[in-house]
Amino acid sequence: YIVDGTTPNDFFGYTLFEKEADATYWTGQPARYWPLTTSTINFLAVTEKGGNVDKTTVEFDETTPASKAVVKLDGNDTTDQNDLMYAAGTGKHVQGKGYDAVSMVFKHALAWINFQIKTSTPAYNEEEKQGCTIRVNSITLNSAVVDGTLTLENSQCMTNVANETGTVNATWTTGDPVNIAVPRADGTTTADGFVLTGDYQLFGNGLLVVPDGYAGSFTINYTLTQSDNTANTYDYTYNLPAGTWEMAKKYFYNINITL
Repeated sequence: YIVDGTTPNDFFGYTLFEKEADATYWTGQPARYWPLTTSTINFLAVTEKGGNVDKTTVEFDETTPASKAVVKLDGNDTTDQNDLMYAAGTGKHVQGKGYDAVSMVFKHALAWINFQIKTSTPAYNEEEKQGCTIRVNSITLNSAVVDGTLTLENSQCMTNVANETGTVNATWTTGDPVNIAVPRADGTTTADGFVLTGDYQLFGNGLLVVPDGYAGSFTINYTLTQSDNTANTYDYTYNLPAGTWEMAKKYFYNINITL
């Protein structure tokens, strides 16, 4: 969805832009037209990867010349997440000479947390009847944040300085921390049969979290099966060092489970 903020006149506000798979440009629904006079219009856009904002509430502030959007992410379904993104751009129209295409580079508003796991313990050998098998059942981020409010302000609109791709001030207000199980590729949060090898394997799809909603720790639940088929299940909690997760960055935690 896009709203302009250069003039009190709302030419493109609340317009849903879509693009066919083989198209080179986006079109608005319903059709919108530039003002007839010579003009520069600034744009602010919000989307989710997949082309919609159905998991968020977006409110545009049209009371001042500054473009501003408040995006509320609430009740985030961590088994079916979309990557929240935003962009800004400027387009010029010169009376009698046409208009510029509006170029907008979208930026990621969330941080992406991923886990890769392996074991340096020898795997069970049927012939030698020794070794063991380690299966990871779940990984849970403790006291992390997936909900919050994102405030976007198009600074170029406030200064009225033309910039092709736009500059947006993006700030998060974090929601309440919760314990979140990392979803598997099939959308579940358990991993029966996720057997560790000597090579790192990516566990699930990771989690999109609110920046600065830094978790205090994560807990791994895993089962160790010995050569006599004795199986024991353990929880191991790792306390994360103090820090922050930054917007638009992807983080990997590499874990080696041994005896």
